[in-house]
Amino acid sequence: MVSLKTAVKTLLAITLLLTSGRPAGLVDGCGTSVHGEIAYRASQLLSASVQQASSSPHTAPVLDFEALIREHKELLLAGSFFPDWGYNCIELKWNDAAEQAHWPPFVEAALVHLFETYTQPWTEHAKQVMVFLFGVVAHSLSDLSWHSLVGLQEGFIRAQAGTSFNGNFSVAHTLADNGGDFVLSHMRKLDHLVTNWIVPVKDVIAIYTKRNFTIVEPELVQCLVKGYAEAQAKAKLDLPLFESYAIQTPFLMKNVEEYPMGGFYDMTEWTLQCWNGLAGYLNKDPSTDLTSPDKPFNLCDELMEINFEKHHHHHQQQQQQQQQQHIVRREVIPRPGFEDLEKAGLTTHTETDPNTGAVTFSIQKLEQTPPSPPAPPVPTALPPKVTQGDISCSPINEEGTDTTSSGTKTLYHPQAYASLGHALVMGDFDGDGVQELVVSAPHFMRDILVPSQGAVYILPAKALSSIAVGSTSNDIQVLATQTLYGDPEEPQSRFGYSLAVVDLNQDGIDDLAVGAPGTGAKDINYDGSVHVFFGHRGQGLSTKPDLRIGYDRSKVMIPDGLNVLTGIGQTLLGVDLTGSGYRDLVIGMPTATTIHPDINTDSSDKFRLQAGRVVGFLATSHHQGSKLDTDADWELQGESSYTWFGSSIATVDIPSAEGEGEGVGGAGSVQKKILVVGSPAFAPGPENSMVGNIQGYIIPDVLSNTATTATKSLKKLFTIHGDSKFQQFGSGLASLENGLLAVGSVSESLADGTGTWQAGVLRIINVATIMNGTDIKLSGLVPSIVVGSPLYGSQKTGQLSSAFAVVSKGGGGTVSGSSPYLWVSEPFVNGEDGRVIRWETSSGAGEIKQCFHGEEHSRSRLGTQILSADINGDGREDLVVTASHDSRYAELSGTVMIRYGV
Repeated sequence: MVSLKTAVKTLLAITLLLTSGRPAGLVDGCGTSVHGEIAYRASQLLSASVQQASSSPHTAPVLDFEALIREHKELLLAGSFFPDWGYNCIELKWNDAAEQAHWPPFVEAALVHLFETYTQPWTEHAKQVMVFLFGVVAHSLSDLSWHSLVGLQEGFIRAQAGTSFNGNFSVAHTLADNGGDFVLSHMRKLDHLVTNWIVPVKDVIAIYTKRNFTIVEPELVQCLVKGYAEAQAKAKLDLPLFESYAIQTPFLMKNVEEYPMGGFYDMTEWTLQCWNGLAGYLNKDPSTDLTSPDKPFNLCDELMEINFEKHHHHHQQQQQQQQQQHIVRREVIPRPGFEDLEKAGLTTHTETDPNTGAVTFSIQKLEQTPPSPPAPPVPTALPPKVTQGDISCSPINEEGTDTTSSGTKTLYHPQAYASLGHALVMGDFDGDGVQELVVSAPHFMRDILVPSQGAVYILPAKALSSIAVGSTSNDIQVLATQTLYGDPEEPQSRFGYSLAVVDLNQDGIDDLAVGAPGTGAKDINYDGSVHVFFGHRGQGLSTKPDLRIGYDRSKVMIPDGLNVLTGIGQTLLGVDLTGSGYRDLVIGMPTATTIHPDINTDSSDKFRLQAGRVVGFLATSHHQGSKLDTDADWELQGESSYTWFGSSIATVDIPSAEGEGEGVGGAGSVQKKILVVGSPAFAPGPENSMVGNIQGYIIPDVLSNTATTATKSLKKLFTIHGDSKFQQFGSGLASLENGLLAVGSVSESLADGTGTWQAGVLRIINVATIMNGTDIKLSGLVPSIVVGSPLYGSQKTGQLSSAFAVVSKGGGGTVSGSSPYLWVSEPFVNGEDGRVIRWETSSGAGEIKQCFHGEEHSRSRLGTQILSADINGDGREDLVVTASHDSRYAELSGTVMIRYGV
């Protein structure tokens, strides 16, 4: 393994390239809105951390600057754009100067300038320069993982290229940089980015002088005005460009926030780490010689521990390619700016402070406002393809009632960006016969230096109904009888990203498995881990994990940098695989790198990035302490790069005799179990990205053998491929009775001439009738395998089947009728308000029986997760639905809604 190196050594090496006569390239930013969003989120998390700093075991210098950053948003947001100021402005004259502002030597020169020019106590203007630098650092850090720089092979754009564009980085780059802003504006209002900018222009020019650049002030201001106009047009105006970008790939919309290396959360959290390093320098004695070779400038030594010398040639090639395409690539879809502002009766204005040289950029109304153009038509919801029995949607919190037998109770989290409701399960962890509700918030943090530590809340499900209307105990932190937290030594672990109920120690009491796929992020190795908390009769869950499953790097034969997103714990399933009566654990790692079966091959796919893995741990009384993924009882691997094998997992019980029961119900005794694994990003060819497939494997009957464990691999029974580009067939799986399987295609477009793209589709597949060895396209299946008519999404980008739950006969509540049905979500419909529908599958065509929608204009993504059970013990089914983007209580904090008596 390559020895660790600090960020500054890596970045200084880059700077030497940029100043040594080699061609300087371009590193375009994520987009003006995205960069502003990352800086803004970091400032909000910083403010939240200050409020609970007393509970932090660390002393974080950045906390000293929280008030300053909060008070000067106009400096912070200006700084978050600044490193891109010269790209493609006044032809290519200032490209090199803009590139210079992306790297630590520029920040180091800025600190030297600050200490040489100003004295303590700091003047108001000196403080403004500091806040501006915090914005600059936020930009620089975001670009590293977003653009897959300095040897990162699995950053956001590279993953988008691999999944969506046959590895074409340039196409993915253009889409991400420009489209990310409009996906963001579709996700949430950008009012918080509508502001003046203040740029300390005089100081900026002096800093550049220290880096041997001569900057022409009027041209600097001209370029900044251009960037400001674009930023404000995107934030202030409702520009109808979202669809132009979203239609090009579902990857951008689905992953821009959660992708582990370069998503919004990841970029924000690395920004906080490096802000802390910057704050440490600002708190030092001004006589410190920042340029001393004995004291290397170390902004955040945990960020880039990668040997740059191995990767700089590729980086240089990437820069040159980007420079060649820089002028033409942005003309396909015009970028917003002055013209859009003028159409809205607005214009930009600048004003220079004669004392400090700082320039304020603002938006003003034109003296004669032109008539406003007609508003673009609001897209209307198309009716679902399956309309038999379709009924109108009602608000999930209809009439605002909160009663014990009907209406909706809402549980919330007060911390911004906590993502409450990312995962949901129920289990009886104390053996009293009453189940507890478990809800996760993987981005919760208690310490500014441990972002996304994660929390899992255990709630007394039956007692929830007794909470008074409007009670402050609707705060899930207050209501929980037990809270489990992620490892405080593992920032960005995302503890609670997935949950599963198991019984790994075979004591008859439910255990809780918690996924933390970001474990190891501090070393740029997102190895992941799974923590299993045993249940105890009369006591509940252990307070610390009894079993921890981690990644075995000692046996890794993959080069450094190619296996940084193993992500153990992204997907979890608790299910009895063997018929022993105890739930086993299945772990999916869809972004894990795999190795070609012939390790000596020289083929290009020897190392298969993000092919995916699945491992199984069977229940045994010997599980305890620490285990590794290599200790699993069996393992399966994806067969090609960027397939995301293991994104979804389910088991199907094949009945012993066919014909027992009708429709969806009436299963006989189980003859065998089939493990089905989804690979939604599977691509059969370069022109068919993210088609997706599902594969079925026979689970060995270990109880009938003398062996104590299953074989290390399972026999493949079948493969079913999707039919169309970006379909993502197999994105979701759920087992029904009698050998039936619900299969989601979350971004499938409707082939009905309506232009309803990425609407999503849900199908029922009869696994019991699939012949051994089947390898076929979905369209080639006979009618006996595809049961009835699919359920089609109702709107473009609605993503039907993002989550779904099967309600079985005799399940959590009294279920009317003799057949199971499904609750299915469309979290992105109606401008991301979201909705959930009840789909009856008993008839051949299927029927929509019930529908609930999220609060109008909330963009809450109702339907992030769904669970159906008798929560209050009244014998009727209750529906639990989460909305991870609900901002009613804190920005994007999320809520859990319990709809009683559905």
